[in-house]
Amino acid sequence: MNAALRDLARWVRPEATGTALHETDATFDFGLADWDRDGRPDLVALKKSNTGTNSTEVHILGG
Repeated sequence: MNAALRDLARWVRPEATGTALHETDATFDFGLADWDRDGRPDLVALKKSNTGTNSTEVHILGG
C-alpha cells in the first residue's frame, strides 16, 4: 500500500457504506490532495471525457 492510500485509510470509516460519487469508468483519474487546506486528504476525481459539459470535470470529495 503506498503512502497516499495509507494516509487515506486513516480517514475512511469502515462502517461507511455509501459514496458521494457514482460508479466510475476509464474516463476518470483519481488523486489525493488537501484541496481545502484543512490538513486532511480529499479525494479528487477528474472526469476526462464523455462529460455533459464537454469539458474536463473536477469532483472533490472532502476528507
